[in-house]
This record gives sequence, C-alpha cells and structure tokens, in this order.
Amino acid sequence: MKKCCIILLMFIVSWLTVTAQPVRVLFIGNSYTYVNSLPQLLHDVALSFGDTILFDSSTPGGYTLEQHSTYANTLNKITSQQWDYVILQEQSQRPSFSPSQVAIEVLPYAMLLDSLIHDNNPCTETVFYMTWGRKNGDASNCAVYPPVCTYEGMQARLRESYLLMGQQNGATVSPVGAAWKAVRDLNPSFDLYDPDESHPSIYGSYLAACTFYSTLFHKSPLGCSFISSLSPADAALLQDRASVVAFDSLSTWYQYGTIPFAGFSYQQNGLTVQFQDESLNATSYNWDFGDGGTSIFANPLHHYIAPGTYPVSLNIVSNCRNDTYSDTLVVTTTGLNEVVDNCTNLWYDAGRKVIRLNCEREVKAVRIVGLDGRQVYVYDGPVYNSAVPAQLNQTGVFVAEVITANGIFRKPIFVY
Repeated sequence: MKKCCIILLMFIVSWLTVTAQPVRVLFIGNSYTYVNSLPQLLHDVALSFGDTILFDSSTPGGYTLEQHSTYANTLNKITSQQWDYVILQEQSQRPSFSPSQVAIEVLPYAMLLDSLIHDNNPCTETVFYMTWGRKNGDASNCAVYPPVCTYEGMQARLRESYLLMGQQNGATVSPVGAAWKAVRDLNPSFDLYDPDESHPSIYGSYLAACTFYSTLFHKSPLGCSFISSLSPADAALLQDRASVVAFDSLSTWYQYGTIPFAGFSYQQNGLTVQFQDESLNATSYNWDFGDGGTSIFANPLHHYIAPGTYPVSLNIVSNCRNDTYSDTLVVTTTGLNEVVDNCTNLWYDAGRKVIRLNCEREVKAVRIVGLDGRQVYVYDGPVYNSAVPAQLNQTGVFVAEVITANGIFRKPIFVY
C-alpha cells in the first residue's frame, strides 16, 4: 500500500497558478500597510517568481474599518475595477479588544465592507490581514482589558478576531500575525518592529509580503530573489517562516473562504487505486486518471487495466476560480492482493443475487464499492461458503473488497 502526497509538500512544490493574467489587488488599511510600501514589496516578491500584481491602496494613517466604510476614497476604489482580491486591515488595536467591544466596533464594518466588495464583483475574494501584537503589549488599554497587557495576550485576541471576521464573511485570512509570532518564538534576535514597538520594520514588512504571496498565489516564497535591503540569510529565514506558517494550517486560514486548493493522496492495491481528495473549498471535481478514465466524484476508486506510469490530475472549481494538482502514479501488480489470501472465482451471479467467491481461508466481510468510492453493499461475515447474498440493483463496474485475517483482497466485478 502506498500513501503519497503529504499535504504540506503537496502545496509547497509545483503549484500551478490560478491564472496567467495579472492579479488585481486592492489594499484597504492604514499605516501598517503603507509603512515600507507593503503592496510594492508584495509586487516585487511576486515578480521575482514571474507573477504580476496590479495594485492600488487606500491607507490613511490610523484608519479603522468603520472609517473606511464611509470614506469616499475607499468606496470609489472598491468600485473602480473588478478586483481579484481586496485586503482588509483593521486599526492595529481594535481587534484585540474584548469580544463584546469587537462585536460593536469591528465586526459590523468588516461585514459592510465585504458586502460592498461583493456588490461590485461577486468573484472578488475578501482577504483579512491578520496583524500582530505590539512588542510589549498595549499599555494604553492594559488597565481596561488585561489580556492585551502582553504581546502574547494581544496576539491571541488579534488571531481570534481575524478568524472570526473570516468566518462571518466567508473570507480568507492571511496569517501575517501568526508568521510574526513564529519569528518571535524561534528567532527572537530579529526585530520586526520599528522603534515605536508597533509599526513594522523592513523585516516585518518583508515577512508580511512573503506571507501574502503564499496566500494569494498558493506558492512558497522560498528562493525569492528579491530581498529588498535584507541580507540573503535574513531574507531566506523570513521566507521560510512565512512559508511554514502559511502552509502548516491551510484548513485554518482558508476554511471560510472560496480560494480553491487542489490536492489528493492515494492508496494503491495492485491495479486498483483509491484516490482521496485533500482539496480545500472545492464545489466540483474533474479527475483524469491518465489512462483515458475520468471521474467527477470526490474520492473515486479506479482500476487500471495494466501496470504502467500514469499522469493523474485533479481539477477543482470553487466560486469563480479553479485549481489543478497533478502527480505521476506508478501502477504495479504488487500490492495487498499478492500478500493476503487469494480469492478465486470472484464474480456476481445476477440470477441468484449472490457474490461467488472461493478464498483460501475464512472471510470476515465483503464490501462492494463503486468506482466513485461510495459503498454500495456490505456483508458482515464470517463467510463459510462460496456464495454471499448481495442484492445489487445497479449495473456497471464495481470493486469487491474481501476482508480476511491477513488483509484485503480487491478485484473488479461486473454487474449487468
């Protein structure tokens, strides 16, 4: 049996971009975005990999989402074109306040801006920019709300609030704050802050750009040739931290949005392969098994006629986007059916409504599954004779799974 495509490696290597066209991104925020020109840094990181971003921004100093919701410049930029992504960054302190205060001062305006974004273009993905806690906590609000007295407490509240914004709006969250925490925890000598202990230094902004690159392009920033004013070693470390955080919790950062991530694993049993979908946000599937066979089901079971090397691909669709993941599958005749008890004369007797089989030792159970992976019939043994009752009302090709003490024997059966 072979288990492949560990999900982290699957997303880091050989991603296909969603589109060859420039990606249009609007940043809505404040000085956390415009300091060190984060949009330009992201543009330069992307360009080093051959990806193009067309960007604009509305980032007045200290602005909140509440202020942006009535700010003419922001509203005009939202409707100025059909954006692929609109990035929303709240004022640095507000999302760290108590849940009751966030519910009044933050969440309604995140929802309002998200609705305006989708009124302009239903295909635009809203991306919430998870920011970071202040270097030594929020001294100005510590007495009123003690959780923000420390960096750790403030960071935890920011994370909770941004994920809640993603959940309430069906949006993606870019985990910049989580990457920031990873650097602080593992590389405390890095100073990601400006002297004010709040705004990002060039290290912090570069880390943010690398994290956003992973979020928007589904690729790792590792190996980026653009390093701004950083040393190659420092840039490489920040690229690594951004990559690890972006890809180690895909189901957390992208669980509420619509950005599709195609991926799969498989288990091989001789010529029969069970494919397991590991995609995110898929609404439809299109498998190509490399031998002329296809499927539209999430977890298909496919039987190859002969050993060989087959290029397998899965294309998924979500909202207005699609994504494809491909892998090369080497199919051999080795597998479980050569190391467990062999079963001969395995076929379906439609006249008598039984499965005929002759196995070398006691059969514990028999399952019939469709090529889409769905279970059609199960008979719990033990089976002591060569006929298992099976009322199969469907016709076509199925796979019989015979479970013995030594494992599972699988074989295609034909029902007509």
